[in-house]
Amino acid sequence: MRKNKSPGPDDITSDVLLIAGEPALDYLTKCFNEILKTGKIPTSWEEAKIIIIYKKKTPVIEKSNEYNLPLCVGFIDYEKAFDSVKHLAIFDALRQINIDEKYVNILENIYQNATAKVHIDNMESELFPIKRGVRQGDPISPKLFTAAIEMIFRKAELKHGLNIDGETLTNLRFADDVALVTENK
Repeated sequence: MRKNKSPGPDDITSDVLLIAGEPALDYLTKCFNEILKTGKIPTSWEEAKIIIIYKKKTPVIEKSNEYNLPLCVGFIDYEKAFDSVKHLAIFDALRQINIDEKYVNILENIYQNATAKVHIDNMESELFPIKRGVRQGDPISPKLFTAAIEMIFRKAELKHGLNIDGETLTNLRFADDVALVTENK
């Protein structure tokens, strides 16, 4: 866990876990091993804490002039990308890329009854169900999102792109940033 991240509903930060040392590590190891064995998660893990963080928007700057080949790049901007992906699409994608069913079931268990509260200043909303999107701040969330997007690109079967040493480059992706690439023809 990285430092200076907001805690979940239990208010335990990574700093607390570091200070707790071996006893906390032993307890968490037993907990995770039990989850792997049974496929069940503690119900307290179903709840998330959403803290509003204001981020400055930055414009997308095209850098196609850095290439020596004729190039056309189209950038895709997913509106609230990580909040929009359907849970079923994630689990279908994981199965299609042959992730062990045990792990898919654990993730389904986590997302099945997921709830959250929004925290702004010292106020907190009522608990509400989370029906789509990946859990913010969860280290596996970007990978879950990427798995779902990968399935979209596989089904799209893009045929045009930039030829580089006999290979066709059709897109560049990093998390929710996508650039579609083709030669300028």
